Amino acid sequence: CTAVDENGTPGYYSYLNPNFTIFHEDDKTFSDVWSEYDADFDTFYRNLVADAEQYHDKKGIKVKEGQPVNFFCISCVPWLDYTAYCPVNYGGAPNLFPLLTFGKYTEADGAFTLPLTLTISHACMDGYHLSLFFNTLQYRLNCF
Repeated sequence: CTAVDENGTPGYYSYLNPNFTIFHEDDKTFSDVWSEYDADFDTFYRNLVADAEQYHDKKGIKVKEGQPVNFFCISCVPWLDYTAYCPVNYGGAPNLFPLLTFGKYTEADGAFTLPLTLTISHACMDGYHLSLFFNTLQYRLNCF
């Protein structure tokens, strides 16, 4: 479940578009950008790179217009190697879309670690669904 319709009925989209931030080193602000998902990884990756290049120097909260309703947020705090991260919901209503947060990667004894948090609404999924995500991600990382 990632959204509710006009009647408040929970539902989901068949795919989600990533929404990410671009950090501006000069003034330490960020801008919000989204990219169109494509099932073909090469096309999807080209979309991401093109959006990052096109909007890298644009400033403002939402610099790419037309964000679709079927999105999820990706956040990155590459300055921080954390063990727990919990964003705060300021709006009162639960955010039903997932939020991925990455931290600073580190190396120890030839092994790399990367803190990763997946924030979800418990109204939409539970530990089983989270374990599917993390187990699949770990499996794919092990394939490299």
